Amino acid sequence: SMGGVSTHAGLFSDLESLGRFGLILRQAYYQGSALASKQTARTFLKRAIPESQGDFAIGYMMPTRPKKGAPAT
Repeated sequence: SMGGVSTHAGLFSDLESLGRFGLILRQAYYQGSALASKQTARTFLKRAIPESQGDFAIGYMMPTRPKKGAPAT
């Protein structure tokens, strides 16, 4: 036990705040913003590990894209 502290704790928020954060990050990715430059947003959204090892970016999971030829679920 680490006393409630862990690197896999994730992001805790309400839906409204999380949606706002996503919109800010998207704006920064394309245009830059007061909170983050384009480069910071692109780094935050870049895959952190090889796809064969998982779907993680910095601090969260990325959407998994279907593999070519894989049956739809």
